[in-house]
Amino acid sequence: MKVYFFPGTITASKAYRVMTNSGNQPSRSLLCDIMMYKNKDISTIPAIQWGLKHEATALSAYLKKFEETHRAVEVVRPGLVTHREYPYIRASPDAIISCDCHGYNIIEIKCPYKARCMEPKQAVLESKIDYVKIGINGTL
Repeated sequence: MKVYFFPGTITASKAYRVMTNSGNQPSRSLLCDIMMYKNKDISTIPAIQWGLKHEATALSAYLKKFEETHRAVEVVRPGLVTHREYPYIRASPDAIISCDCHGYNIIEIKCPYKARCMEPKQAVLESKIDYVKIGINGTL
């Protein structure tokens, strides 16, 4: 998979840092990240490799479950998406899914390296995954 970098753009992964940064005195490290002055190769990091290796499997599992309860499901893997009015704002969602009952939704897949040897429910119970909660009926 080829990864493209666009210096001077604000991607979704940097949006929070931009929005919570002081406009009068922006962080030097944030400016360096946006301008890519210290562009580094992250493709050899084990957690990145793990995520890339399992992303397609995770998306397939999600779609299989989603299609059980939704009609006319369509999926697009858009790559880089640029805002029409503000071309310096970009995002690269893993997929965009649509159905007759809910319209369009963005999918961002996470394959957490620290939970790689666990079932999802076990990882949540052991706080390896903190962005998923267990519902009243015991489901994720």
